[in-house]
Amino acid sequence: MNIDIVSPRIHNLGDFAHCLPVLSALYKRFNTKISFTICDRLQRFKGIKELLLEQEMFSNVWFFHEKQFNPMNCVIIDD
Repeated sequence: MNIDIVSPRIHNLGDFAHCLPVLSALYKRFNTKISFTICDRLQRFKGIKELLLEQEMFSNVWFFHEKQFNPMNCVIIDD
């Protein structure tokens, strides 16, 4: 079982880096790996998926366009 986290709007690398300690705390607290979906605009940072996958807390890393979401099972806020 994974914790599924979607971050569709954080596209600034500095802001994005600030979410990582929170994700690490979730991983440590629940001892469950994270399936992480990130903003498509982060693709401009070459190797970001590979870098994140090197971290023990992530089981999968996806760009937003690579994943399909069932609207009955999640909430996606895109304002």
